Amino acid sequence: MTFAQSLARKADDFEKKLEAQEALEIQAWAAEMLDRIKERCIRASAQGHYDYSCVTTVCEEARKGNRGLAKKLLDQHLRGLGFNRVSVAAASPADISHLRPGEVCFRTEVSWKLVSRIAISTTAEPAAKRLKGYLGRCQLCEENRSMIALAPCGHVLCGECRQKQARRDQKCPFCRQVVVCVTEGLFLS
Repeated sequence: MTFAQSLARKADDFEKKLEAQEALEIQAWAAEMLDRIKERCIRASAQGHYDYSCVTTVCEEARKGNRGLAKKLLDQHLRGLGFNRVSVAAASPADISHLRPGEVCFRTEVSWKLVSRIAISTTAEPAAKRLKGYLGRCQLCEENRSMIALAPCGHVLCGECRQKQARRDQKCPFCRQVVVCVTEGLFLS
């Protein structure tokens, strides 16, 4: 290794260390913002509101590997709370009254108006492990996966290909017949 290569490696290691430290700071910021937003959502709900919006400020991520991390973490955390609508976007100039150099603002909006009111029981026994049935080579993706059968035509394909196909239309990808139902798996005796 040349002298210049060793210098480059040292600089790379230092940059990675700073990037990791910055990522930890951003994660702490996202957790703090999440707690603050949860508190304010509780207050808004107690007042009969079904949504909440705010403008949040975070220091700009200076390192290349952390660009967009603050927005991504906040968005992921909020989506994990079960809101039916989540928006984390750059704030408009009208939302920003005092912005210091190096800071970024986000307009965060959440809504819980359309969420299901049916409580999910946490005390119920866990669902039994589903049997996957026959594993075979799918004729569409050519992967070895759990196979399902389409009714009434009886063609067989993997569940993942069926999900992709179902988004487009409700027809069998082989014979184009309308699919009435799909099995949970293919079981041979």
